[in-house]
Parts: sequence; C-alpha cells; structure tokens
Amino acid sequence: MTDNPLFERYGKTVEDGAVLFRENEPGETMYIIQSGEVRIMRTINGKEHVLACLGKGDFFGEMAIVSQTPRTATAIAVGTTELLSFDRPGFEAMIGKNTKIAMRVIDTLCRRLQNANQQMQSLAEQLPGSNEQKE
Repeated sequence: MTDNPLFERYGKTVEDGAVLFRENEPGETMYIIQSGEVRIMRTINGKEHVLACLGKGDFFGEMAIVSQTPRTATAIAVGTTELLSFDRPGFEAMIGKNTKIAMRVIDTLCRRLQNANQQMQSLAEQLPGSNEQKE
C-alpha cells in the first residue's frame, strides 16, 4: 500500500489498540480504511459499548468535520490498520472532485441517521406508557 501515491500523501499505518480519536474531542480528521479494522465505541452510563466494527473501504469521523462538532464516539484500531486521513479542506476537495464519493458519504450518513431513528423509536416503545406497553 505504501507505493500508492494517495497513501504516500494521506496514508498512515497504526498498530492494534491505537486510539484514532476519543469521544468529545474536537473533530479535525476523517478516515478511510485501506486495510485492517476499526472499532467505534461510545461510553453510555459509564460503560463502553461497541457501536460498529468497520473494515476496508469504510470511512468514519466525517460527522465531526462536516458539522464541526466534537467527536460522538471513540475510534480504536483492531490489528495493524492502514488509513487515509483527510482534514476538512482535504475532505471538501475530495468530494468536490468526485461526485461518486460525495454521494457515498451522503448515502452512508442517511443510513446512519435511519438506524439512529429506528433505535430511538425502539427505545421509546420500551418506555412506560408507550402504546406498545399498554394492555
């Protein structure tokens, strides 16, 4: 992978257990996994929960640089992992030059939003007094 010009410019290799970013940190970089795996985790009520396990071709960290808000989760490498990393200007240049990449990012964000909405609905239905709980 290191003979790839794109990897030479934007690439980085991290070892197993490397923390790429932590929940609540400022978000300045997004990543695309070239090889390896990344676990996305979030602390809820003092306990860590795995939100996703991502692999080759997946990207993460884009929400913080698009919305310029703190990270909503922690990202940890699982095994040796090769990544492309882009800051906000690099991300904007990448999607500006390639509408397929822009559409893939939009599609992924929409799916993540749909999943979050489904999870919220499921949790709401479990609350006392919800329609599903009434006898």
